[in-house]
Amino acid sequence: MIKLRNFSFFRFFSAVFIGMFFMMLVSGCLNTSFNQDGPVREVTDMLGRRVEIPVQVDSMIGVGPGALRLLVYMDLVDRVSGIEDVELRPGRPYTFARPALVEKPVIGPYMGGDSELIAMNQPDVIFMAFSTASDANDLQNRTGIPV
Repeated sequence: MIKLRNFSFFRFFSAVFIGMFFMMLVSGCLNTSFNQDGPVREVTDMLGRRVEIPVQVDSMIGVGPGALRLLVYMDLVDRVSGIEDVELRPGRPYTFARPALVEKPVIGPYMGGDSELIAMNQPDVIFMAFSTASDANDLQNRTGIPV
């Protein structure tokens, strides 16, 4: 057998193959490119981030304190595709005013939801309030959905 730096060729080939397999596995789990159909536009959010969102937004979610409230104020309840679990508590003013919100699927706990539940919900865009750029980037990278 051919020796390559104290490894047999077979061991070297096996190590490279296993390494490539794990790299492909991990890169498949990290969805950093958005699978969007149709045209997109670039917007700059309040944190100075440049984010590409679809031109036509049909579904959205709001995560974090006040995000759903802002969507309700803009009369976008019909486009909200999921809510955080805190919205199911009695006495929430926007769910009292808009009872259809409690029929929406839960996308996780208060203060950011659950990235897997959000990804399964497949909104076109995620609105996040009172957060940091790193939190927004992290959620965007974990879900593959513009934040």
